[in-house]
Amino acid sequence: MPDKVVKWYKKINSETYPIVLNPNEVFEIFYKVKDDTWEDSYYPACYGHCKEQHLEVFVPAEFIYKIKNAIVTYESDVVLTSKGVFWEKYNQDEFVTWAIPADINVAWYDRHNIGIKRYKKQEYIPGRTLSLVGVWAYHWGHCMYQFLPKLFSAGEAGLLDESINVLVVENEDATIMEIIHNYLAKFPKAKIVFAKPGIEYKCEKLYYMPNPGSSFNGPQFRLDYPYYISRHVLDKTKKYIIDPLIDKVKNNETKYEKLFLPRGGRKRSVKNYDEVHDYFMSLGFHDIEGSALTLEQKADLFYHAKEIVGCYGSALLNLMFCNQANLMVLINYKMSTDTSLYLQIRDYCKTVINVTGQDDNPEYHTNYYIPLDRIKNAYEKYIKS
Repeated sequence: MPDKVVKWYKKINSETYPIVLNPNEVFEIFYKVKDDTWEDSYYPACYGHCKEQHLEVFVPAEFIYKIKNAIVTYESDVVLTSKGVFWEKYNQDEFVTWAIPADINVAWYDRHNIGIKRYKKQEYIPGRTLSLVGVWAYHWGHCMYQFLPKLFSAGEAGLLDESINVLVVENEDATIMEIIHNYLAKFPKAKIVFAKPGIEYKCEKLYYMPNPGSSFNGPQFRLDYPYYISRHVLDKTKKYIIDPLIDKVKNNETKYEKLFLPRGGRKRSVKNYDEVHDYFMSLGFHDIEGSALTLEQKADLFYHAKEIVGCYGSALLNLMFCNQANLMVLINYKMSTDTSLYLQIRDYCKTVINVTGQDDNPEYHTNYYIPLDRIKNAYEKYIKS
């Protein structure tokens, strides 16, 4: 079907609303999370291409808003209100050029209006509700730096001290739910409500915080402005997740000094995976499947490791538990700026280096080829203890 026909079909099957350009002028500010700041964003060293790079980027002030009778849905960053639609991916300067909006509710948009897909089924949530739903909220990597900081900020704001619903996506990620349950144990009046697909949730009093950091859902890169994660997000992650777990495991005996993060048979993997995997197994590396481990088990393994090698993926987030390990990431060159998302791990790794490959596919999340000799040379020069 031609693109023009698809766009026309989406438009006639959506409802049009004005875009809220400045939420500070439209919604009530409940809590100021941070002021305007200039913060460090970095790109790790890329073998044979560049050294580690740093750039100071402007990070706007962040707030928790209080909005009456607002509607949110599973897997959407749209907030529908009586004043129009607040859509955090929109910004007046760049007009959504930073990212291709991976949003199930957005049918179309221009500089003034947005077309929203509405659902017939609606559930009303009385009282106060904190929203942790949005695009990729179920994903371990995205949730860690886009959604969990909202929960921690709400706790610091005193929002969780009284009766409140915490709306989260219904998912099977044990790590996400383990963190949420552990944190909410300190707030007995907070109740988890699971959001499901195909339902609009109308909240009597919605407390909403836009995702901290730059949007990274299918990016169209600006070379002068790499991804960033707000410093307050990194600090909260350290305070509420990393430090308590490190205290539990730091005196344990080392199980493995060399970890390999496998990705065979999945997308975004090196095409010559078997020979790469066999090489590192011959050096005494051990496969670690983070999805099969508890947070404490992951903290224990990564804290005591000295060398870590892996294909790019959310498993790299576990490097936040490291104690100055050496890290080598195998990654598609087209995706290599994505590793700026892992700013947290730079604080805990002695060396971080990308080893890149490419393929003939112009898409973003594709497999790639890296000659084994190139990987060996990078390992010998930068990673080998």
